Amino acid sequence: MGGRAAGRLNTRDKTRNLSLKEITDTKGPVPIQFELRDKQTIMPLGDHATHWSSYIGEVIWGVPLYYPSWLKVPKERKAALITDIGSTQFDLRPHMESPDWTEINVGIQQHLQKAYNTNKAAFKAQHWVIDPTTGTYNVEKIRRERPENITASEWDKYIEFWNDPRNIARAAQNRQNRAKSTVISQQGSRSLARIRDEMMQTSTTQEYPSLIDTFFVA
Repeated sequence: MGGRAAGRLNTRDKTRNLSLKEITDTKGPVPIQFELRDKQTIMPLGDHATHWSSYIGEVIWGVPLYYPSWLKVPKERKAALITDIGSTQFDLRPHMESPDWTEINVGIQQHLQKAYNTNKAAFKAQHWVIDPTTGTYNVEKIRRERPENITASEWDKYIEFWNDPRNIARAAQNRQNRAKSTVISQQGSRSLARIRDEMMQTSTTQEYPSLIDTFFVA
């Protein structure tokens, strides 16, 4: 147990993906395209881009949140996620058979890592809370407040991980790093990849716009 059994169900994504389930139940895995031209993080494009983002947020709940980092998640579990995504929801076969698969796979791992880190931080913030009466973590109290859908042995793993001095120091350093890195976005909720895709579709020449062109409409 872990991931989805490790706290709140991601009900918004689950509801959003009901429409995806209706499609895949009748037609099988749906096609998905990715932005690759910038050689940066890949971005999903096409009719099912929204489904992709929400499904990543849903499927990642199957991974326990007590690993020190995404790099420490066992390779077998990561491979199982790709199998789940590629065989039941999205048709990844064309990408797997293309020369770009290595880069695409790295990009998918980045999407999974981001979702994992988000869930991990939210779950910890919900349960690993300082006792206001003492100003410290009351480990035994936290242990008694184990979520009902997590076994005692699994809950002990979470507490052991959170209470490890190395992880406490790492968490403090991460907070400092986040405070220093403020990013201002001019694009609202749309990614550059999506904006460029929309510009190309509406262009009379069907040429792919440059980043400079995209900047002025973002």
